[in-house]
Amino acid sequence: MNDHQDVDRELLRAIYRTDLKAFYRKAVEELFPGRSYHPAEYIAAVTYALSQVLDGEVTRQIINMPPRHFKSSIISVVFPAFVLGHDPSRKIICVSYGSDLAAELHNLTRELMKSDFYRWVFTETKIKAGKDTETEIKTTKNGGRRAVSTGGPITGFGADLIIGDDLMKPEDANSEVKRAKANSYLQSTLLSRLEEKKHGAMVLVQQRLHVDDTTGHLLDSGNWEHLSLPAIAVKKEKIYVGDEQWFLREPGEALDPVREDLETLAKIKAEVGEQVFSSQWQQFPTLPGGNMLKLEQFRRYEVLPPRHWLEYYVQSWDTAVTASDTSDYSVCTTWGKRGNHHYLIDVCRVKLEYPDLRKAVEEQFLKHGPKLVILEGSHIGKALYREFYRSKYCRETNDGPIVFKFYTPRVSKEERAAVQSVKIEQGFVWLPTVADWLEVFEKEVREFPVGKNDDQVDSMVQYLAVIALRIPRVNW
Repeated sequence: MNDHQDVDRELLRAIYRTDLKAFYRKAVEELFPGRSYHPAEYIAAVTYALSQVLDGEVTRQIINMPPRHFKSSIISVVFPAFVLGHDPSRKIICVSYGSDLAAELHNLTRELMKSDFYRWVFTETKIKAGKDTETEIKTTKNGGRRAVSTGGPITGFGADLIIGDDLMKPEDANSEVKRAKANSYLQSTLLSRLEEKKHGAMVLVQQRLHVDDTTGHLLDSGNWEHLSLPAIAVKKEKIYVGDEQWFLREPGEALDPVREDLETLAKIKAEVGEQVFSSQWQQFPTLPGGNMLKLEQFRRYEVLPPRHWLEYYVQSWDTAVTASDTSDYSVCTTWGKRGNHHYLIDVCRVKLEYPDLRKAVEEQFLKHGPKLVILEGSHIGKALYREFYRSKYCRETNDGPIVFKFYTPRVSKEERAAVQSVKIEQGFVWLPTVADWLEVFEKEVREFPVGKNDDQVDSMVQYLAVIALRIPRVNW
């Protein structure tokens, strides 16, 4: 071998050591000879998310993907081997819903780590003699990978990284008892196994199964990064594959058109049914009776129209009584209006006692400067109305008066939403393509009226209802 070949070989090894996507591609060839590898763009998104975990930039990561899109081979098989290659002292727990599946994935990692390719790339990582079984391997640096099934005992085994790969079987998703058991195991048992609660990392990967599956259970906390990859894009989306690198998905595009094009996905949908397809392929689970408001009927804006182009801003408050864990949220949605078109600008969603809620109303008012503030006609809303009406905030301006108004509905929230859904169907209601609050808002819209929360929908519907009325003292 000449010097030039030596240089090329060392360069290639450096690439495999530093680039998880490149390492995964070569690992597939090692583990599955003859399998064709298609470098779909979403694989780069998954490996980038995992690389952020490896680098310590992210410690809580959820990844939702459709079935048969290599999620387990990337995350449960290759990623643990890659982590141990960089630091053979790392301790990894990998959990799957069944012992057979957990062992199968574990054995693939073992096979990869014993391959000539792996030992060439990661020369310092070696499996300890006598510590190589179908449930556990240990390295000579006392790190390793341990495989367990959901609910299985892991007492006495700490971890720097925990990977949860399909903690629940699809057929168990509709059992409230089994969902609660999986969620409890995740939070009470798995997370307690992290050696360092601050720096220890957890990756959860699954296809969505239910609104209250482990993903749904964790997202409400706001502590988790979330990469959701529906089989068919429902909106224009920027998917990051590196620092300042991304690919764009357009509405209606298949995630991997080479393997599953739109025609194939349509056949799958016909076979499994709309509700299963929405959950497992689209990552949008709904409850029976939900999905009253169709998310795909909202229009999207990438850049909010300038304020001078909009006629005015309006805020709509749906207020809750207390700040307890079991109480509803108080929600303020801020809207920009022009003609028949309504642009959702911001969402404030909080649980506060009355003094702090009053302060939040004032803060949101000062943040956006609305022309009209709508307050729900509850006793809390009426109390806020009495405080703000004729206050220093309710004043004449160059373009007319600022008004605080409370609104008391006369029919059920379902009936109110049904009436206002026409505006959504006609394309008059706009959501941003990207916002910090957007994912939680979209989740609530999809699940309405049977979801756990509906305060954001109530605030939106209240705005759409009031804005259609003739409001005294406001020059529309």
